[in-house]
Amino acid sequence: GDRLRDLTGEDWGHSLLGPMAATSGRHADAATSLRRFCDLLEARNARGLLSSYAPMLGRSLCKLGRYDEAEPLARVGRELGSEQDLFTEMLWRQVEALVCSSRGYHAEAETLAHEAVAHAERTDGLNMQGDALSDLAEVLHAAGRSAEARAALTEALDRYGRKMNLAQAAQTRARLAELE
Repeated sequence: GDRLRDLTGEDWGHSLLGPMAATSGRHADAATSLRRFCDLLEARNARGLLSSYAPMLGRSLCKLGRYDEAEPLARVGRELGSEQDLFTEMLWRQVEALVCSSRGYHAEAETLAHEAVAHAERTDGLNMQGDALSDLAEVLHAAGRSAEARAALTEALDRYGRKMNLAQAAQTRARLAELE
């Protein structure tokens, strides 16, 4: 609404560049753009958008191993998001799952990651499904459940392939090869 009216094209560009960089595996670039956009949203009290973009930033921070920075961003999504917003509900759970997994809380991480996949599966978003499955695979692998991790990655690869997301498909194939 009015709070976002003064955002420039460059400002809005960060809302696109961040996810594009994340898709291509450039999480440092994604974090820079998403941080800039989240700061703009926070300054304007644009809670609806912030509820999704904060955990999106958190996910890129997790990919960089910056779990302590990511955790409060998951909380923003959980607290500001609406239960009807499947994207936000999925994203904050993915971030929480990755944070819990990094701390060795494997049972909690698995529960959250499975919940994220369940939310993703309620949408027709193949990339969202692939991302949730990829994060589930990371959580399962960290818990020493490599066969299940490979199965989740195989499902993620299917989703990325059906979406023709070549960048994510290539990264997923590489990750599968690492786990073999």
